[in-house]
Amino acid sequence: MHSTLEAPSLPNLRWASLNGLPAFWIESSEPFAAGLVFRVGRADETLSTAGVTHLVERLAFASLAPRTILDNATCEAAFTSFHATGNEEDVVAFVEQAARGVYLLETAAMDREIEAMRAPRRNDERDRLSRLLYLRFGATGYGLVGGAEYGLPSLTPSRVAAWARARFTRENAALWFVGVPPRDLPLDLATGTWVAPPTAATIPGLSTPSTVAGSSGSVAFSMIIARTPAAPVVLAAVLQRATQSLRDVRGLASRVRADYLPLDADTAHVMIVATCADGDSPAVATLIVDLLAELASSGPSPVEIQRSIDQMIESRGRPATHLSSVSRAARDFLLGIDPHTQEQHVEERREVRSETGAVALQGAFASAIAMVPEGTEWRDHRFEPISWRSPAVVSGRSVNQRGHSPLPRFLRGGGAAAGTAAKLIIGAEGVSLVIGADTAHTVRFADCVGLVRGSAGERTVIGRDGTAVSIDPAHWPDGPAIIDAVERSVPVALHVAG
Repeated sequence: MHSTLEAPSLPNLRWASLNGLPAFWIESSEPFAAGLVFRVGRADETLSTAGVTHLVERLAFASLAPRTILDNATCEAAFTSFHATGNEEDVVAFVEQAARGVYLLETAAMDREIEAMRAPRRNDERDRLSRLLYLRFGATGYGLVGGAEYGLPSLTPSRVAAWARARFTRENAALWFVGVPPRDLPLDLATGTWVAPPTAATIPGLSTPSTVAGSSGSVAFSMIIARTPAAPVVLAAVLQRATQSLRDVRGLASRVRADYLPLDADTAHVMIVATCADGDSPAVATLIVDLLAELASSGPSPVEIQRSIDQMIESRGRPATHLSSVSRAARDFLLGIDPHTQEQHVEERREVRSETGAVALQGAFASAIAMVPEGTEWRDHRFEPISWRSPAVVSGRSVNQRGHSPLPRFLRGGGAAAGTAAKLIIGAEGVSLVIGADTAHTVRFADCVGLVRGSAGERTVIGRDGTAVSIDPAHWPDGPAIIDAVERSVPVALHVAG
């Protein structure tokens, strides 16, 4: 995983083993804060178990005694965490209770939490990130982050308990503190093995840079960037230049922001979003592409590099920086990264040059997916529309669609044009939906990660690469027999309710 923790460290950020768990802290006069982080999240699930980690987090948090401190719990892509701020005695008690709570699974509470989790919620930013990750990684690993929690209806107390015992273990846990940690903090955690983060592998056949239609009100760029000291410098330059040009000078965007998601010890996903009117989105997209290309060519200027160093040093005295520093150190350690003091981070940033910043962004630019509002006409010779076509169709029985029934919108693409003829091919190796003369969507049963049962009788077969074939029995001759054949070809363990 990584080298053994060494102590004492250089001043400020400190670390040591606390009752066998890695602990990170910064001495501070601010209110005491602590967190318990586990290296398990949505990306560790499968489509048919999606939601189990979030459920464990909610059950654990709900089991805690009433508190007067500021506390919270989160289920993220690769981590689940419990954290609190307030009176030291109460915060430490919260951490102890959270460690026990991940194994407390009352059936009544489980039913209640699942019902609450299945309630529809709209979150445009989460949905945008979820779609971009799905487009890049498919229906596994990080592609599941933020998506539907299909596994919830089929989860049982025994399955949830087994997941908690396997993943919420001492070897997958770390502690952090703002303030001096207690001398003794025995936590009753199961013993297991460290689990590496999911592989951040792009789906086969995805060509980038590329474009895709998205929701109204913004332009977004998804990129994969290497986790080097140059990465935060060049990303800060991107945001500063984009904000100045788009918002302050041209008034095309009301806000430009970035979402940074570490995937493993070496790579991270970056989403840059500019909030704008749909009519301005082509100009916004072009300006951002030109800006990215310029920085990928010349890198951040010496002034921008120095500004990032000055901002890092200046921020060290802020309470929010203390919390983010210790939390990041705990998460990075669980990803396999040896801890660094803030002084070491500053020194690494001092070594950044314009050339290294350019290199960092060149790789990211090559991986870019641009999302512009649906219906927007935007073209750039460096970006090609994502292709939804599968490279081949399966062999088997071919059935023509009845009339011109509506075709579904696919998880990885848009719906077919009205009146487009379609046929379904069902064979021993999989199923293909052929639309018009040259567009096919194929899911091979060997690559199937889920069969979603719709409330109106339709079934959607989803492949590892995110391709989905949806079958409404009312739209096909001998529809029930087709559904039966598909269901028998997909293992029951992969059947989920929509």
